Amino acid sequence: MNKSSPKDFQRFNNQFWLAIKRLSLGVFLIILTSSILLISDWNRRKPGVKRIPRVAILQYSSQQVLVEGVEGILERLAGNGFIDGQTISLKRYNAEGDVATLNAIAREVTNGQFDMVLTVSTPAMQAVAKANKDGKAIHVFGLVTDPFGVGAGISPDNPLDHPEHLVGVPTILPAQDSFRLAKKLFPGLKSVGVG
Repeated sequence: MNKSSPKDFQRFNNQFWLAIKRLSLGVFLIILTSSILLISDWNRRKPGVKRIPRVAILQYSSQQVLVEGVEGILERLAGNGFIDGQTISLKRYNAEGDVATLNAIAREVTNGQFDMVLTVSTPAMQAVAKANKDGKAIHVFGLVTDPFGVGAGISPDNPLDHPEHLVGVPTILPAQDSFRLAKKLFPGLKSVGVG
């Protein structure tokens, strides 16, 4: 049986504290070196890069009215300082009148990669509203004649009652002018039905 003497204990104690001192010195030197490197690099650092908003524009087809609507959106964005590649990142989509493609694009643009989705036309609004029920993207619609009746959650009784992430302005058709034009084109027109 080994018996430890007070001398052995003292030697162990001295070695222990020597190891602690060396370890502390190593940690101190690492912290000191890191601090010096960080301070020396201070002036060369650039402020954090600001992330620009990512926006998708989805139109249902290449009908002239929709093309002009998208051009108008782009002009107004640029007029307000939102320049693609500088202050905003824009990606345009066109389903070319294909509903399956429209629904696939709607799912893609609402999966969280875009901050905002702008839709042009009633079908585009419907597809994105359906794909974006959880509100991953802000959805702004335009060129929609009846946003209340398309099942997007906008109340016809109170237009301010809508999903938080969905907003837009309906495009009210000039009904009187339309009936005058129809009567002029078809003088024998007696009644009009709505389908």
